[in-house]
Amino acid sequence: SGADRFTGSTNTYALLVMEFLDSTGTNSVGSFPSAWFRTTNAAGAWTALSVTGKAPVGAVSARTMVGMLGWTTGFSGAVWFDDVTQGTMSTGGTTQAGAIYNGGFEDGVVGNCYYLSNNLPNWKWYGGDNAGFIVNDAAQSNSQSLTIVYPGNLAGQDFAAMTGRTYTVEGYMMTPGASRMTGTTAYA
Repeated sequence: SGADRFTGSTNTYALLVMEFLDSTGTNSVGSFPSAWFRTTNAAGAWTALSVTGKAPVGAVSARTMVGMLGWTTGFSGAVWFDDVTQGTMSTGGTTQAGAIYNGGFEDGVVGNCYYLSNNLPNWKWYGGDNAGFIVNDAAQSNSQSLTIVYPGNLAGQDFAAMTGRTYTVEGYMMTPGASRMTGTTAYA
């Protein structure tokens, strides 16, 4: 804002970077950058930046970086960073993200969840009659998701909880344009 406005050439930008390192802690075995925050972004408005990366073979540690970069001189001003958080996501195989196993619904085959051992490992039904499917035609990331198609159905996982510890669960929900969730008393 004002005199602190981020200005410069089109190759000046700010970003988030997730970098994975080998056992020495100094050699990069892979990095994932966010979209660029450019000098043309609106002043005085926060822009959400995010990056997702799967640790490659040989990764032992990782670092998350925020910064301003550029290939030419002549840029000036400042970029503010705030509320940076980091978590884990399932990415295939026998996956675990924190206390959640198979949170991306990637472990198992596409089909009716009636056969939980094949289609929805690590989850169990707490309500309803297994009116769900693992599908590969819609996913927030990777290739599969869980579709629940009838009210009153709840799938879940138990985990060990420790007194005094705070737990956070994050995820994504969507209803499609066609075959969308309808009605006045149904909710997810």
